[in-house]
Amino acid sequence: MTTRSQVDQELHRFFRTLRLKAHFADRSHDQAVEPPVTPTCFSLKSLGLRVGSTFQPPRTYHPVETFISIVQKDVTSILDSIEKGHMKIRNNLSQEEYKSLLEIKNNKDLIIKPADKGGAIVVLDRSYYMEEIRKQLRDNTTYTPIPYNPTFEIAKQIQRVVTHYQGLGIIDSRLGDFLINRHPVTPVFYTLPKVHKDLWKPPGRPIVESTNSLLSPLAITLEKILSPTVPNMRSFTKDTAHFLKLLRDLGPLPPQSVLVTMDVTSLYTSIGHQQGIEAVMTYLQQHTTFTTDKLSFCRDLLGLVLTKNFFLFEDQYYMQQKGTAMGSNVAPPYANIFMDFFENTFVYCHPLFISHVFFWQRYIDDVFLIWMGDVETLIGFHNDLNLCTSNIEFSIQYDHGSINFLDTLVLIRSGGLVETDLDIFTGNQSKLRVTKRRAALSNPMFTLVTSVNVKKKNTTYLHSGVCPPALCFSALHGKKNKEIKSGTSQVRYVIQSKNH
Repeated sequence: MTTRSQVDQELHRFFRTLRLKAHFADRSHDQAVEPPVTPTCFSLKSLGLRVGSTFQPPRTYHPVETFISIVQKDVTSILDSIEKGHMKIRNNLSQEEYKSLLEIKNNKDLIIKPADKGGAIVVLDRSYYMEEIRKQLRDNTTYTPIPYNPTFEIAKQIQRVVTHYQGLGIIDSRLGDFLINRHPVTPVFYTLPKVHKDLWKPPGRPIVESTNSLLSPLAITLEKILSPTVPNMRSFTKDTAHFLKLLRDLGPLPPQSVLVTMDVTSLYTSIGHQQGIEAVMTYLQQHTTFTTDKLSFCRDLLGLVLTKNFFLFEDQYYMQQKGTAMGSNVAPPYANIFMDFFENTFVYCHPLFISHVFFWQRYIDDVFLIWMGDVETLIGFHNDLNLCTSNIEFSIQYDHGSINFLDTLVLIRSGGLVETDLDIFTGNQSKLRVTKRRAALSNPMFTLVTSVNVKKKNTTYLHSGVCPPALCFSALHGKKNKEIKSGTSQVRYVIQSKNH
């Protein structure tokens, strides 16, 4: 339930935004003149960064102040009426539904997380969730326990790097201040369940929550430096809409084409630090005009972000020994650049790629390709890629008729034309229409939580195992009016889908 203080805070943010827009809409205000930035200098402005402001604009724009006064008066009147019981708030949940949600929320034996992919809500046994994390942390080649909090030690190293490059004129003083977080938050470790991999015992995707941490400003700065170069990659795929556009431009496929997807296993935690740094440096040398000092600055920042990535779990500090943390701003462009380096070094020059690959696109660690040839040769190509380096391993799926990639089901129709199960509408009111049906599975590890359309069309309800059996029917086994006896279903998650 939203409290009055929370409403007041939101109103304060809203009113400040209105006053800021009114204040800066008048371009006649005196603007502070920033010193010119030399081509060899990184700055907040050149990187599109800014420091959060606490500036409170003057209350001099009367139309805005009148509007704010009216809104404040109306909201106060409504809140007073609610507190005095003169106004009732109609809940969009029934009493039973609300009670069920509270029981799930207050059950200390459950963990509620978003799914790694697909937008579902996953409810897991806490014991299973915690053991999955502990299992990952027992991999001493990736994570090493450390007996102390390294914040102070790392802060001194960051300070030395910032002072050095400010002295060289590579960064200005404002960017230097931005890179030093004087009140950092300790990063924490958690996982997102991969229900698309296994509905029975979903593995967890490791995430280090590093927002406002010591290394966060460095990762943000590197993301701003690296990201603009990523679209130059040969296999770059921005998103699903971009992928669909590329498919539409293909035309008819060669006879006997095979649809193939490959996925790099645990890419983010598999890239060796030295390999990754060298890949980024090579890429920047080829795709930018950075000076030697600018390249050294990028190398030193990246080295700190990779080698000093620490986090806390169950009162124990850990240091990540390889790879980059998912949750770090620099992780996506870093992984993209490494995979581009891999492709240029091992893939594009491979004889079987040259002779058999009709189409090859990649979204970070997910590859979609169209193969011209027999499956046996495809498997040989896949095996060769897995022998290129010790830390990169591809899984593979293939089919002559249809295959899933990103949010799409790609199909080969008559005449060799490629179609998907998505309708894309572009423009200001763009939307993605997806038609998918997924059923719940019974599992002794879980308790029922599913979305069911009841009474009102296109209205999604969340139900738990304590719901009346008659309500839980269509989403369970695809059989209308199928009753589930209370207490027998132990599924604790179901991928939810809404009708649009």
